[in-house]
Amino acid sequence: MTAAHTDTTTLTAVDPATGDTIAEWPVHTATDVAARVDRARLAASAWRDLGFEGRKKALLRWNSYLVNNAEELCELIHRENGKTLDDAYLEIVLTVEHTDWAAKNARKV
Repeated sequence: MTAAHTDTTTLTAVDPATGDTIAEWPVHTATDVAARVDRARLAASAWRDLGFEGRKKALLRWNSYLVNNAEELCELIHRENGKTLDDAYLEIVLTVEHTDWAAKNARKV
């Protein structure tokens, strides 16, 4: 992603081919970040509590999302990074393969 700071309160993602704005996000304060870290810690506990089978199901659902939305995701990767659509698709495929492996082998390793 190519990002340009238009001011100190937002971060702008820019299409490297056209210079068009893709999206803007707020730049958070230290307090905002600390609150999100606290939420992440709670999420990590919930993830741990799912156990191997629950995490496996969640990862496989995520893979289904990636496959079902591959065209849209490839277009976004293309716009954010300037990659070809074929390269973006390869990223999706590799992600699905890695996540599938992790879901099926985590207990063993």
